[in-house]
Amino acid sequence: MKKAFVPTLFVSIAAFCVLSGCATSGSRLYPDVPLDQSVTLIVQSSIYIRKFDGKYLGDWGAGGVFFQYTMIVPDGTHVLEWDRVNIPQQPVTAVFEAGRVYYFDDTGRITDRGPQKTKTARKKPEAPSARTAALVAETVQSIPEPAVLFEGDGGKGRRLAVLVPTAIRLTKDDDYLPTFIQGSLTGGFNRFSAITVIDRQNMDRIIAEQKLSESGNFSEADYIRIGNMTNTQLILAGTVTKTNAGYILDLGISDAETGVRKYSYPPKACTAADIESGEAAAAAVEDLLTQMGIRLTALGRTELHRTAKKETVNAEVAMSKGIVAQKSGTVVEALSYLYQANRSDPGLREAASRLTALSARVSSGNLREDFKNDIQRRDAWIKTLTEAEEYFSKMYPFRLVYDPSSAQQRNPNYQKKTMDIVFTVELQPTELTLTYLKVLQNVCEGLRAVGRSTLSAWSSGEDFDLNSWPKKQITRSAFLNTWNSRRPLFFRGELINEKGKKFRSRDGMVAYSVDIAPQDTGGSYIALNRDGAKGRTVLTFESIPVDDITDTLTVNIDFIGIQNVGWQTTFALEVYEQDVLTERFTTNMTPEEAGRSGFIEIITARLPQQYGYTTPDRWRIADLERLLKNRNAGL
Repeated sequence: MKKAFVPTLFVSIAAFCVLSGCATSGSRLYPDVPLDQSVTLIVQSSIYIRKFDGKYLGDWGAGGVFFQYTMIVPDGTHVLEWDRVNIPQQPVTAVFEAGRVYYFDDTGRITDRGPQKTKTARKKPEAPSARTAALVAETVQSIPEPAVLFEGDGGKGRRLAVLVPTAIRLTKDDDYLPTFIQGSLTGGFNRFSAITVIDRQNMDRIIAEQKLSESGNFSEADYIRIGNMTNTQLILAGTVTKTNAGYILDLGISDAETGVRKYSYPPKACTAADIESGEAAAAAVEDLLTQMGIRLTALGRTELHRTAKKETVNAEVAMSKGIVAQKSGTVVEALSYLYQANRSDPGLREAASRLTALSARVSSGNLREDFKNDIQRRDAWIKTLTEAEEYFSKMYPFRLVYDPSSAQQRNPNYQKKTMDIVFTVELQPTELTLTYLKVLQNVCEGLRAVGRSTLSAWSSGEDFDLNSWPKKQITRSAFLNTWNSRRPLFFRGELINEKGKKFRSRDGMVAYSVDIAPQDTGGSYIALNRDGAKGRTVLTFESIPVDDITDTLTVNIDFIGIQNVGWQTTFALEVYEQDVLTERFTTNMTPEEAGRSGFIEIITARLPQQYGYTTPDRWRIADLERLLKNRNAGL
């Protein structure tokens, strides 16, 4: 076989992972690479590896060329994001062991092919060059001393389990706060003491296996059982109570052997902002540590009460909502929140771990492991698809942008002395668009994996009667409209002149659709379309008298409506399937209501007059990731 040129991944002596764009033949390593820490990764033809550990490689890989490409990578855990014949696939996480050869095939499976056969891969690394040695010395000198955040041993040797506080009078809108507080407390004790804190995912597993309360209503006997299961001496639990003014947080640490409370954080009033900023938990952590004889340094107190970054807070909130959704059995909602958390803060390891596990489970089709027959399996998929339709119907996965500066005059009537005034309106993709498409792909691939959808090139899908999903829906939600499988968004606006006179616009419409098609390889092609000419349109005010056209005109969108399945019903906010006899819409949704409910974001921005300038009208997951990356970078 003819050898191909390959990009190379290597590790420097300073242990930094560097991506090289240089091509080389065979599997030659750079001179400074420690050969005894290397792994040979052979990539099958028809594969593109797009990203390695989150870093873009571009179109690296065979991509249909009938060669096998070789990568030299460091040992350890790595994440590969890849395409199969340009079809985006789920990321693959693999643990590589030095000195071995691995094979990556077109199903995403990585096979250990045993020890490397080349002698060079087992040689000890040569002495680093003078330039590398100088770089290493400079790097070592620049590494600061570890920050001292607490005095003494910091409680080393003690083990603590942090439970979800009991929720009292919380609503659906704030039911994530106890889980958020649990995460903040866990992080606080982990960072600002030497106490061993039990991992939350392990705690969830133990509580589920022991069939203990997931609402936080634990008894002293439960504390003892949890202590025995986790080998902990201390249990942190408490309550969060909603009041007219905000919330009250009450916490305590109990002895796991007796269930008796040893340290108490008395009830303190706080707001939702205090909880989400982490300040409420920070105050509790400092107070409880002091009672336990653990004193923070001045730097430790400063760091403990430092305001968290907005991205971190958003990620923690989304992850907490995802955990609550997963515990309640709403898989699609949980996936959506975990994708949002991972996008907000890719460094949040718990969110990434939970997302990887849940998306893999859904994509594999194994919603549960205790099914006894296909009837139970079909019922579970019906439940999941119903949830998906209802969840997606409550959001519109774009933002609506209109340009107040884009006023154009059209259709002058010289006899009546009137003319039309139009403003440009456009659908634009957002992070929510990407989340929408990723969750949809997980669900569709799960159907394909169980052989019950025409997303599989070899399955008719007739067994479950789900072969046309999502275009053939289970519910009468507004997830996708049966009108050519589009989902239209209707809007109206008002125009106000300097004298305060108002004019009502004609109804406008934009729309999107979803393309899901089988591939010969058995994979699926999923794309979201901003629906051609309906992805960009105009807000039209007809027959405005020229005497009412002042120098300053104020325009805004003041109504949003979604048409439900068929032309005779409509959906807006929580109103479903209302008969429409004389008007298309029976309920108005203002932009403020749309924003508060999370249905759609409506903003003003300058839009160039040339249609299609912003983005293409069709996106796959990889396309959206590139677009959002460039937008976030200001490109």
